[in-house]
Amino acid sequence: MRKLFLSVISGAILVLAFPPFDMGFLAWVGFVPLLYALDGTTPKRAFFLGWACGTAFFLGTVYWVVHSMYFYGGMPMAVGVLVTALLVVSLGLYVALFGFVSNFFSG
Repeated sequence: MRKLFLSVISGAILVLAFPPFDMGFLAWVGFVPLLYALDGTTPKRAFFLGWACGTAFFLGTVYWVVHSMYFYGGMPMAVGVLVTALLVVSLGLYVALFGFVSNFFSG
């Protein structure tokens, strides 16, 4: 549970490095909690922890897609939320792959 919390905190720190918060200096330390959480885990758990971090990060950075699909694309709000949720979950797989590969190479 603690490692999952660290992964989500890592995603939240990375969100703060982007607009509208613009605390870019946090990008330098944003992955530290995730890397700490990945230490000593199984490859399956590392994949999940990376996915949790990526999902938290992308949830905080691509929230605006719902607005764009609803107002400019004419898509119903519920469908826009569903499509954005699928986007966030799938983008989280990139960080999940990072977690898996870093666990694989760390021994």
